[in-house]
Amino acid sequence: MTEAYRVTTEYALSKWNAQLFDQVQKLNSPDNKNRYVDSLKIFYLNPERLVERRKQILEQFTLSGFPKEQIERVEPTKYPCVADYTLKNNIISWDHIGMWQKAFDQNCDGALFFEDDVYFLKNWKQLLQDMFDKFGRNKTHIIRFDSAPLISVEDIPDDKVAVFHPQAFACVGGYYMSRDAITTALNIVKTRPWTWITIETLVGDIMKDYFKTLSYETSPRICVQNWFLGDGSALQKDEHMKRLKDVMCNGYLQRYHNRYMFNSDVKEKLSLIFEEYKVYNYTEKELK
Repeated sequence: MTEAYRVTTEYALSKWNAQLFDQVQKLNSPDNKNRYVDSLKIFYLNPERLVERRKQILEQFTLSGFPKEQIERVEPTKYPCVADYTLKNNIISWDHIGMWQKAFDQNCDGALFFEDDVYFLKNWKQLLQDMFDKFGRNKTHIIRFDSAPLISVEDIPDDKVAVFHPQAFACVGGYYMSRDAITTALNIVKTRPWTWITIETLVGDIMKDYFKTLSYETSPRICVQNWFLGDGSALQKDEHMKRLKDVMCNGYLQRYHNRYMFNSDVKEKLSLIFEEYKVYNYTEKELK
């Protein structure tokens, strides 16, 4: 998780069977009518007390074109004062499972799930719809939006996104699950002994065992969490968060920051952050 990788387009196409999609908005296109992506319900975890984070994520949803009636905030479970790392991870896992249950109970055909600290790739909804159209909804059951380790396809054109089957295992800041994936996941957690250390290992097992060739991730990532801002974490230690910031800012964000829907405040902060990283203190690993 605390690493980042870079590959060439040729590597992604030949080794991962990646496909390149346009990162564009298709305005006034007949294809934009009755899109599946426009019907998707959003569930996101956000404590009531964290008003600023709620404003930020709602701004992202609004910029993405989601109406308020399709967005549901879910109150996460408060950590007990004595909670250790394992208990905190269990709580987070069951908060995500709670969102899956809500989507199932509301009879969602598919749904989008988020934590409250993500920023989206521009035109990401169109990218999702293009993926559903290309691969087929019945063959697209899980899409991981912010998988880690980060992977850069470093020579990809600025208007393209590489889509491939999962190569990374961590992070669940954002993802899509079909009705079949939601049902399968709920059946697993309700009928099997709990053996998963984190929500990432649970989702990873679900993909590996049931949807290995029916799951996808992208480069650039469809969304990124705000670790680069150095705001801290209720779960992770400061040293770990600093490492994540280093990994994001030594290459990935400097390469792709203009592709994301960062507001003016974040853009200004990023400019200052990039000054800190004029001399890289971390080198991405190259796969070849």
